[in-house]
Amino acid sequence: MAISPTSKVSSRAPALAIRDAVHFPGQVNTVHVVRETSLRAVRRAMSGERLLFVTLQRETGGEEPKPKDLEAFGVISEVLQALPMPDGGLRIVVRGLNRAKAAAVESKQGLLWADYTDLEEPLGEDSPEQEALMRLVTQSFQSLVELGANIPAETLTSVFQVSGGGRLADAVGHHLPVRSSAKQELLQTVDPFERLKKAYDLLKREEQVLLLGAGIKDRVEQTLGNSQREYYLREQLKVIQGELGGAYDDYTALQNAVESSAMPEEAAHRAKSELNRLARANAVPEALVHRNYLETLLAVPWGKFSEDKFDLAGASKILEANHYGLQDVKERILDFLAVQKLRDDRKGAALCLVGPPGVGKTTFAISVAESLGRSFVRVALGGVRDEAEIRGHRRTYVGAMPGRIVNALIQAESMNPVILLDEIDKLSNDLRGDPMSALLEALDPEQNDGFVDHYLDVPVDLSQVIFVATANVLYTLSPALRDRLEIIDFPGFSQHDRIQILERFLLPASLKDHGFKPDEIKFKPDAEEQLVAQYTRESGVRQLRRQLDAVIRRLARSKAEGKKVPATVSASDVVELLGPPVFVDPVIKKDGQVGVIKGLVVTDQGGDVIEIEVGTLPPSGPERRLRLTGYLGNVMRESGEAALTAVELREGAAILKDIHLHVPEGGIPKDGPSAGLAMALALYSALHEKPIPPNVAVTGEITLRGKVLAIGGLREKLFAAQRCGIKRVIIPSLNADELKKMPAEVLSELKLVPVDTFSEALKELFGA
Repeated sequence: MAISPTSKVSSRAPALAIRDAVHFPGQVNTVHVVRETSLRAVRRAMSGERLLFVTLQRETGGEEPKPKDLEAFGVISEVLQALPMPDGGLRIVVRGLNRAKAAAVESKQGLLWADYTDLEEPLGEDSPEQEALMRLVTQSFQSLVELGANIPAETLTSVFQVSGGGRLADAVGHHLPVRSSAKQELLQTVDPFERLKKAYDLLKREEQVLLLGAGIKDRVEQTLGNSQREYYLREQLKVIQGELGGAYDDYTALQNAVESSAMPEEAAHRAKSELNRLARANAVPEALVHRNYLETLLAVPWGKFSEDKFDLAGASKILEANHYGLQDVKERILDFLAVQKLRDDRKGAALCLVGPPGVGKTTFAISVAESLGRSFVRVALGGVRDEAEIRGHRRTYVGAMPGRIVNALIQAESMNPVILLDEIDKLSNDLRGDPMSALLEALDPEQNDGFVDHYLDVPVDLSQVIFVATANVLYTLSPALRDRLEIIDFPGFSQHDRIQILERFLLPASLKDHGFKPDEIKFKPDAEEQLVAQYTRESGVRQLRRQLDAVIRRLARSKAEGKKVPATVSASDVVELLGPPVFVDPVIKKDGQVGVIKGLVVTDQGGDVIEIEVGTLPPSGPERRLRLTGYLGNVMRESGEAALTAVELREGAAILKDIHLHVPEGGIPKDGPSAGLAMALALYSALHEKPIPPNVAVTGEITLRGKVLAIGGLREKLFAAQRCGIKRVIIPSLNADELKKMPAEVLSELKLVPVDTFSEALKELFGA
């Protein structure tokens, strides 16, 4: 049979040989993989694009397949899920994508590789003849199900919903209990109409066989006595179990595993019930559903717990070795471990580490697991929209599987692991449910001892699990979810902290990753300061690692080309390797300016210093006009209006001038109430033509009556002021208690002036 002239360009993928089964495009299949060659192919696919060339193995006698044993025609399939099994194999769920033909199959690196070409069906509209044939196929398929073929009745709905003759033929071929050779011939038929005719021929032939078999069975049963009938049924059961078992007696192995499992009573009762259904199953697809459920139920580590090692001194050493600074966070983690040590029941907990990107939240969770000696599993939640991703799919769905919480237990092989719920603030919801609400039961210590996954449908005890969630912000979480989490705030790093992290952690790791020996390259202090201050602007160290890697990569290239590599990198070397600085802090002028003041803000990259400018003009009308520019958000615009009113109330009269308030860098959106006090001071300076000292920065929200309110992000703002050479910072008195937790190097370089009112700020700046 010729390949369609619209075939795609040849590609390469790992090949998976299947015995006694043929997969079709658009269909979901479950495969129990135990052979080493096949296991390597699956793992290689999972590490890449998750694609496999799935094809039939001609010779079923050979244990390990060889290239010559494989059919050339197969299906390119996507691996949806891979679960480890008790026998060391993998149970994978694959979905067929496209027909394909292998031009060559070779054995390389311990697995089979297929060079294949996707086969596309010829384009064309459905003819009346094809429409009539499709109706005959669906009617015949329904008759086959009603005659008692080995096809579950629920497949009728999925087959009837298929559109297109080719897809209908594939769906019928997937469910038909016929020989693999007949299914392979159907797969190799590229033309959809021809494939539909072959599917119809197979249906009619199977229908005749069933009718003949029913007649023979009726005649035989009339001649069999009760004892003979029992013997016949028993022998039939053995044959079915042997067919399902493959290389080993699957039913007996499952029965022994259930009896020896430490699963609770309710789960054991459900497992025995499923065993009975498996024994009575008279259809291979139905039996596969029961077997997959039992294998998943047995894969849950019932009764297996890691032994905790509550060595607080050792835990402290681990935290200090893996993280720099963040003393408050470390103390909070050690407090948590101490409580776990003293409690008799040793229940789990639900912690939430909140902070900007790159400050070490995930590595802290790993350190918690390491200090306790528990298994660690990461569950990525970013972008999850479906509630079933958390609680699992009900078994009535095609391709149903357990949720991520149960999968994490199976992966950890323990009932008391540390499970990292990464990016919990990135959860969203749609018509498929609210995954954030699905987490409530799992994270509530008062009720998670009976967590029910929809797939397992039996209680799973999560009370010993330590959940550690990470988030950048809290406002996206629902109030009910926040109520179940113990919040631990992660502050950003100061410039001094990031330099220390660069020296102790980032530089040794980067040198190792790029093939250098330890201490082969060092950075001068000015190079470190320049890399931290002028090439990154963040609260964490993720971008710093990228810039450092860029420098080391350039040096590695020079070394590979035989050029001389400097043993010590200077500031000029950094500029030469990375180009001009990305971030340049404003220059502090010697003399103050009228109507120009420095404000402090917090961005996604940490704290920053901005300039606020105010100019006054003769009135253009009977009333003054306030113009605000600089890409300001609604809150910041309201702060400007409030600042002007506060100045007018203090002056005791309306200002009869046109006022223009501008925040430079108009291309960058700016918002927040903390610039209100700075705006009021700049307005006062412009109206009274009094210059503002150049080395002063201001932050604080202002009310109409001149009261200064608290602001957020004080730590990051003071870091920015220190970096830019600011000497004096006016802050709200309501934030004064936060200064107790500020690093000493920041407090020693800044004069911090807490104020309660606008008048106090005026007195500090102008003596007014």
